[in-house]
Amino acid sequence: MKTLLLIHNDPRSFGGYQRLSGFLQKALDADIYNIRTGKGYNPDDYDYFVAMDDPSVYKLPLDRPHTAYMTTPRRSLYDMYYTNPWYIRAATWLLRVRDQHYMSKIRDFVAISHTSRIRIFKTYGKEAEVIYPCIDVSQYHHGEDKGYWLAPGRIAKWKRIPMIVDAFREMPDEQLILFGEPVKEYDEFLKYRLPKNVRWEVGGDAGLIKRYAECRGVITMGVDEDFGIVPLEAMASGKYVIAPKEGGYQETVDWSCSAPINPRKRDLIAAVRDYNPEHHVPEFARIIAEGFDYSIFRERWKNHANLIVSERV
Repeated sequence: MKTLLLIHNDPRSFGGYQRLSGFLQKALDADIYNIRTGKGYNPDDYDYFVAMDDPSVYKLPLDRPHTAYMTTPRRSLYDMYYTNPWYIRAATWLLRVRDQHYMSKIRDFVAISHTSRIRIFKTYGKEAEVIYPCIDVSQYHHGEDKGYWLAPGRIAKWKRIPMIVDAFREMPDEQLILFGEPVKEYDEFLKYRLPKNVRWEVGGDAGLIKRYAECRGVITMGVDEDFGIVPLEAMASGKYVIAPKEGGYQETVDWSCSAPINPRKRDLIAAVRDYNPEHHVPEFARIIAEGFDYSIFRERWKNHANLIVSERV
């Protein structure tokens, strides 16, 4: 079966979306077509098509077996619609009409989490199977605690980075490393607003894996995350996780090796202060992460693709 994976995001950036696309390409032995940079493709060359985001959905050949693998309906069009000024909402409303038109024609949806599945049903009235994203557990290992907390991921407001930094400003005896690329407006924040016990680093996979292995624990505070891959990477490294009790985190963060909290500064401070390494078992964390390994992701996607193609034969 020849598969084409349709993507849209800027190929120069790298994050969870790119990792997920890479795992799915490998699982289905698929070709990748970036609708942003590509010059066209021949649908007759493929038996099955998967769109990784809403702009890619608009390019699906709807008369062929296809799947929309969705992180979430575009939140600026729906659950965050009324947070925009009225003059932006007017233009956004037209985009929402177009989105509803295209999504109504999609025959098969797969969601990255039950959080996302519920949003898809509320937004489009469509049922979706859930196939969780994955990590390659074998890449991660547990190392010696070097005495710092790690907050990996994009340096951005929706990751609650200012709140995390403010919490550590009140804990000068604790060390924090922010590891990730900043969005543009956070360049000045990283230069002038970090206390002495907080530092920022950027690097590739090898550097991140090393930081996971050697940290005391991992803090991730994304706003109502669609899934939340960071806790899995942390647990695969045998580490303790502090995360908010909301969104997709509720599907990956386990009480036995984590502290699900309300996303408030005082709760974050309390979770850091209350951490006791003697009560944390790295092996338990690793076992939980193994339930999200690439091998499981691959088999679920192969079965799903074969089912969709066979139904159209």
